[in-house]
Amino acid sequence: MIKQLGSGIVAMAFLATPALSAPPTSSGFFIGGAFGTSEFDDDGAFSWLRFDDSDTSFGVFAGYKFFRYFAVEARYGDLGTYSISDGFGTETFDVSVVSAHAVGIIPFGQSGWELYGQLGVGQIDLKCAGCSDETAASAGLGVRFSPTRQLAIGVQVDAYAWEEDYYDFSVATMQAVIQYSF
Repeated sequence: MIKQLGSGIVAMAFLATPALSAPPTSSGFFIGGAFGTSEFDDDGAFSWLRFDDSDTSFGVFAGYKFFRYFAVEARYGDLGTYSISDGFGTETFDVSVVSAHAVGIIPFGQSGWELYGQLGVGQIDLKCAGCSDETAASAGLGVRFSPTRQLAIGVQVDAYAWEEDYYDFSVATMQAVIQYSF
């Protein structure tokens, strides 16, 4: 599914003719949403259990683009629901995150295409028995296409990582993204 999602977004963007592209706005506020897949890496903590480690993810974000090459954004992401089974019972847990990110942007001239990367920090909320909220680091990459100055569509890959009880946990997402700039 990850390959199909990424291929679909890239194919849509490549099929857009140059007449339908526009350079994105160079500064201002923006909002957006994302939907895709997620995968939980348990660092071997649940190796002796049956662990369902993939799910769907979605998120919303808002930010401010200071100039063509730099923006900041705040995000809320639902990173999925996962389950652990020991043969006698199953426990499920939800993972969500609230985070802030610095975003570096590389525009490709006036083509409407941009490559971007982000670094951030956030608060992971684990909804399970005995779990506590954890501070997580985040990094990601994406590419987007602007058919108009205000609208952009793209695909991005993000990873959120944190440490808990001798284990390094992470959740990676691949999502289709839509963004509207004011």
